This record gives sequence, C-alpha cells and structure tokens, in this order.
Amino acid sequence: MGEGASNDLYVFDPDTCTWARLNGQGDIPPKRSYHTMTAVANKLFVFGGCGEEGRLNDLYEYDTTTNTWRQLAAPSADAVPGRGGSCLVAAPKQGGREGEWVLYVIAGFCGRELDDMHAYSVSDNVWCGTNCPSCSPPSTETTEGDGHSHCKLSARSVFGAAVHSCGQGDCTSKDTVVAFGGEVDPSDKGHDGAGDFCSSLMAFGSRGIRDWRAINAGGDVPGPRGWFASTTTPDGRLVIHGGLDGNNERLGDMFVLDMHVDSR
Repeated sequence: MGEGASNDLYVFDPDTCTWARLNGQGDIPPKRSYHTMTAVANKLFVFGGCGEEGRLNDLYEYDTTTNTWRQLAAPSADAVPGRGGSCLVAAPKQGGREGEWVLYVIAGFCGRELDDMHAYSVSDNVWCGTNCPSCSPPSTETTEGDGHSHCKLSARSVFGAAVHSCGQGDCTSKDTVVAFGGEVDPSDKGHDGAGDFCSSLMAFGSRGIRDWRAINAGGDVPGPRGWFASTTTPDGRLVIHGGLDGNNERLGDMFVLDMHVDSR
C-alpha cells in the first residue's frame, strides 16, 4: 500500500490478522484518493474522490461474493459536483420493501466546502431528486413551531457520518443519519495545513423528521477535528477515532455516542 491515488482493494481477516489484496473483475474503478465507501449486505459502494484528472462524482459497486465491480448510474456534474472528503452512508428506503436501501452522499470539498446532500436508490439504480420523496434529500429551510431545531447542514468535508441502525422497534432515533465534525474552512496551505475544524453534531431523520437538526450531546464531548474514522456498533452507537486537530496534530483518542440517550 503506497501513497497517492490508487485503485487497490484489500481485505483483512480478523481471525488470522492478515491482509490480502483482491484482484477484482469487471468495471474496476480508476485510481483515486479522498473517496468514500459504505457497505450494504455483501456489497461495497465507492463514491467520488480525487482522480488523476480531477474530482470525481462516479459510483461503483463491489460484490464481495463474486469479486466483481460494476459501475452504477452517475449523477450529472451540475446536480452533484465531483468532490473529495465527502461521506457516503446507507439507510433503509423510506416506505420501501425490506432490503431496499438508499445511499446518501453528504457534503465534501469541490474547491469549496459543500453543504449538500444527495440520494441514490440502490434497487432502482437512479439518483433521486425532489420527485422521489421516499429517498429525497432533506429540505434545508429553517422551520419553527414543532419543538425541534431545524437547520441547514453547515458546509464541511473530511468529517464522520454513520446511520443509527439498531434493533429496538421503539427507538425514535432508528435509521437517523448522524454527522460529526470536519473541516469547515480549508487551510491556505492546502493539505499541508490543518484548516478550521468543527465539533458540531447533526442528525437527519431523527424522530421521523426529514430534515437536519442540531444535537446537543452531553458527556465527554470530542473536540473539533477532521480526517477521522467513524462507524456504528451493532447496537447503534456511533464510534469515532483519531483524526487531525486545529494544531495539525494527529489524535489517537476514541469516543462513543449513545443515540438512545435523549439530548435535545
């Protein structure tokens, strides 16, 4: 594994603690960096990143059972600009059949920090817009009167996002998309500088509301950071690890967010 753009794919076996390179078949994605990936069942999805000739907005699917890549429908560059440092997460399709999923592309960097959100229907192989209410991105208008703080997602990149997919049937945060931290203003030194990072925590779809809202989490709150790893545990907790802080220092800490604790 070297530095720079590549299209290598590796698998880690936790039983033997060994890495192995996979030589996939089919529509192998071109080399890239700063891309984003998520998993749905036995498939991996890769979106965007920085290619050898510029920023990308393409989408690829890798089937782990057949070791095969497939290029999926790509959005128009006007609708979804090519970008790096975005997040790709998967959530059940609203009103869909069991096993139908939607991929959300959230924010990123395209020469400026982005605050947008776009949806892709896995079962239909189409990018959804306002004519697809079951998977359309949220309204970014500020609204009042329902007891919740609705707001626009602040522009950011190299942040963390995950979906709270727990098995509790009465969980009001089930399938909520959670976004934390990231770079809100790039450094004038490019990737040689830290830029300005935030520690804001945002949720989309919480309590059935198809909009973003700010979460005021308690406990030991992580400081501002970007370039970190994030995922969810089987019981739906969000885990973040490491990253880079505003002093351009690498971090080695770890935090867990319990979405079952109400924190309005």
